[in-house]
Amino acid sequence: MHLRLLGPGRAESAGQAVRLPDRKAMALLAVVALEGSATRARLASLLWDEQGESDARRNLRRVLHRLRDAGLEPWLAGQGDVLALAAAVQVDVVAFQQALQAGEHARALLLHAAPLLHGFDISGAPAFDDWLAAHRAELAQRWRAAAEAHAQELQARAQPRAALAVATRLLEQDTLHEAHYRRAMALHAELGEREAALALYERCRQTLGRELGLKPLADTLALAERIRAGAALPAPVLLPTANAAPAVRLLQALPAVAPLVGRGPIIDTLRQALAERRLAVLRAAPGLGKTRVLRALAGTLPHARLHESRIGDKRVPYAAWVRWLRAGIQDRATPRAGERAGERAPQGTSGPLAASPWWQHLPAWVRLELARLLPELGAPPAPLQTDAQRLRLFEALREAWQACFEAGAGAPGVMLFDDWQFVDEASAMWWGWWLGQAHGAAGTAVLVAERPGEALAEAASVLGEALTAAAAPVVELPPLPASAVYGLVKELSGTRDPQRFSHRLAQATGGHPFYVLETLQHLLHTGVIRADEQGQWHTPFDDATHDYGELPIAPSVQAAVQQRLHALPEATQRLLQAASLTGDDFSLALAAAASA
Repeated sequence: MHLRLLGPGRAESAGQAVRLPDRKAMALLAVVALEGSATRARLASLLWDEQGESDARRNLRRVLHRLRDAGLEPWLAGQGDVLALAAAVQVDVVAFQQALQAGEHARALLLHAAPLLHGFDISGAPAFDDWLAAHRAELAQRWRAAAEAHAQELQARAQPRAALAVATRLLEQDTLHEAHYRRAMALHAELGEREAALALYERCRQTLGRELGLKPLADTLALAERIRAGAALPAPVLLPTANAAPAVRLLQALPAVAPLVGRGPIIDTLRQALAERRLAVLRAAPGLGKTRVLRALAGTLPHARLHESRIGDKRVPYAAWVRWLRAGIQDRATPRAGERAGERAPQGTSGPLAASPWWQHLPAWVRLELARLLPELGAPPAPLQTDAQRLRLFEALREAWQACFEAGAGAPGVMLFDDWQFVDEASAMWWGWWLGQAHGAAGTAVLVAERPGEALAEAASVLGEALTAAAAPVVELPPLPASAVYGLVKELSGTRDPQRFSHRLAQATGGHPFYVLETLQHLLHTGVIRADEQGQWHTPFDDATHDYGELPIAPSVQAAVQQRLHALPEATQRLLQAASLTGDDFSLALAAAASA
């Protein structure tokens, strides 16, 4: 038993067509087949939505009775109120979907010879019309993806004639899609059919002008001109196959070898702020590279120490403080002047932290209080009960902090705190208290880096109060300017003047460092960028493009942008949806007129 829904719709049994009682019967079978199963209430509401519930249920019973009279009772299964197709019924849509999942694109195209229930409709059922339109669109999109993948497979196997047949089918399905025209034009040219390629361009030009009032894109025009002049065409960009061998070494090394560009002015600004003020703040959206800027700044300052927080610190009291202290102890693993390596730790303590030389200079009461947070230092005292006991803990933390970071520094130090948005509230409260002690942080310049709007309420409040009290400057980290992206591409690619490529990269990414590097990695991974023996980069578009508009966007960049968009209020998302239809740039007046 076969139910063929790709096309006008028909049922077959033993190779012979089965006559259905009416169109509602076919619609019922289609719903059950595509949804796997359906309740009687669901079927009644879809097929007779303009009638009352009782009338709809009665009409459904009538159709089921007619199906039984036509000998189709074995086609249906299910229990109680739920209807489904019998296991023996084979559905072409299901076979099409299985072929797609298996990557059998050629078989999928053979199965999808026509749209879902092509030319089929029923009267008095607008809900079913909407259901059918949605499923048609979804299957058509899957067919297009399969056709594009199969055309690419045929090109990779050097079968341009077969690839052209698939490209022609794509063009028949969407006569306004210029990428289909360009693919078919290039394949005609590869087969030596120059006149056919130019005739196809003329058809594209006339269709766009007649239907949309548009001219072909510059890329389409450039391709036509190259074909007309008999010039060689660039190789098509093909997705990597399972056995593809991209420039793995370059791909893996890219994040590490990418130079820090365009950040000299911001580093100078931060250095000047720390020279003039006791406190400064660096704010940056995710991916703009604040951590890398901090590390570069630390390398230019004597006695600078970088302390980082982690996302796991947020909900654990004093987790950030303990992390900062442990990092500082590791920095001071070498004994200071007057200390001897290998000095024994006090009795009752153990581990590398207890064995560190700084510990031996702390008073006994400080060591006892620190055991609350550092289990390797021994049993902790009784739990905190009063404000006075909490103050005693704060003083002990300050004593430990000074012994680790300030004593014997020889010059005023610089503390750099990264990822303030991950700091727990207890550590933030101590930090604010420490910063306010004249004898605690005296002579120490402090720079805090954060992603705005992500810190816990108490941590954000502490930082805000500290900024106000110190009249501290807040430095915003901007995206990279186009000149910096040019310098980055030039150094990485080894090319003499990558002006067009870097301009397109800067324009498409907005100079966002994460987007820039993720895009380059994606282009390397997919083989769009190839490195020759000298290490210079090349793309298939180098000779033909005028702006590298052919470059694809990295999925990781799309995911990052989508994540940030979904966090916006609904009204803002609606405004951006309207604005996106105008292209890269839009006016507020136009967006306001197009959105409520």
